[in-house]
This record gives sequence, C-alpha cells and structure tokens, in this order.
Amino acid sequence: MPFTQPLILLLIILLILLMLPPILLLILLHIQLLVLLIIQLLLIRLTLIMILLLIILLALLLILLPMILITILPMLLLITLLILLLMVLLLLLLILLIILLLLLLLILLLTPPIILQVIPLLILLRVLLIMIILIALLILILILLLIKLLKLLPKI
Repeated sequence: MPFTQPLILLLIILLILLMLPPILLLILLHIQLLVLLIIQLLLIRLTLIMILLLIILLALLLILLPMILITILPMLLLITLLILLLMVLLLLLLILLIILLLLLLLILLLTPPIILQVIPLLILLRVLLIMIILIALLILILILLLIKLLKLLPKI
C-alpha cells in the first residue's frame, strides 16, 4: 500500500504533463488569433489614413496650383514647388509601404500554417500593389519634372 501511493501520484503528474502541451497550444493559438485581429484592425485604419492623406495632398495640390499660376510665378519656381510636393507625397507613401510590409511580415510570422487567413492577406497584398503602383507613378512624374527643370536651367 505505501508503494502504490507514490506510483499513483507519479501517474497523475505524468497525465498532467501529457495534457499540458495541448492546453498550452490552445492558449497560444487564441493569443495568436487575438494578435492577428488587432493587426487586421490596425491595417484597416492604416489604409483609411493613407487614403485620407492622399485625398488631402491632392486637394492641396489642386488648391495651390491655381494660386501659383495666378501669381504667375516663373516656370522654374513652379516646377521646383511641384517637385517638392511630389517628393513629400512619395516619402509618405514609402513610409506607409514600409509599415504595411512590416505588418504583412508580422501576420505571416504569427499565423500558424493551419489557419492562415487568406482574405486579409489578399487585401493587404492588394493595398501593397496599389501603393507600389502609386510610388512608381510618382517617381515617373518626378523624373519628368526634373527633366523639364534641367531643360529650363540653360535658359536662365
């Protein structure tokens, strides 16, 4: 009888140790899902902020451009102002692109392969693609404006 009690205690401890990994895995899975939900909400907010920033910058461009043209600034100053405005817009887009890429990396690292959610990743990839296209267009516009600026410099 005294020998069976430690054996039963050992069996109970062994059973608890065997049940511990699935319980811990379940807790970790719920924590990961909660973190993914928070990341997705942040991603939605970031895309809305990005869209609002683009709308505000385009509105400023549309408001300031006629004012600049009305005051009849020299073409050189107008092009340099446009280049500066586009560079600020490009910098904002690049910062947002880096943040979105970090969020994508975080989602891919935190999500177990079993429950990899396809829809948020597709939305994130679509936003990234749109931002890359916008950045490419801004770089193209900047290059064209710089070429025009360089053509105007010999005239001065």
